[in-house]
Amino acid sequence: MTSPFARKPARKPAGRREEVEQARVVQWSHLPSVRAQMPQLRWLHHSPNGGKRDAFTGGQMKAMGVKPGFPDLILPVKSGPFPGLVIEMKDDKGRESPVQMEWRDHFIEQGWRYHLARSAEEVRQVLCRYLWVDPGSVEPLREPPAK
Repeated sequence: MTSPFARKPARKPAGRREEVEQARVVQWSHLPSVRAQMPQLRWLHHSPNGGKRDAFTGGQMKAMGVKPGFPDLILPVKSGPFPGLVIEMKDDKGRESPVQMEWRDHFIEQGWRYHLARSAEEVRQVLCRYLWVDPGSVEPLREPPAK
């Protein structure tokens, strides 16, 4: 029998890879050379609707209108027939929850472009193509810092 005071093995937080990949995209979108080619990226936004919070903070966020399942990135910029672009990020094994699928369906019904991405590079290419820019002509993503 193990002691109740024994330390549990450390676990990788759920969704951590998604967070790192999303942060890489946002950092890339702020690079001066990228903004020079795609100034519309100034409108790229993340709504802080995920993650674990204490009850007080969770209650505050709910009162302010935060809703579960909202996509990870939103670009409210018209391009072609689309009024905007929404992106949900998942790792290789991640799947959309039922409430995320409701948001997906809602945005598609409203005419928005929706994309489920598995990597920062995939998001970079989707953003470039959505804004009619050749991904090969734009600065690449920077590698994440070594651990």
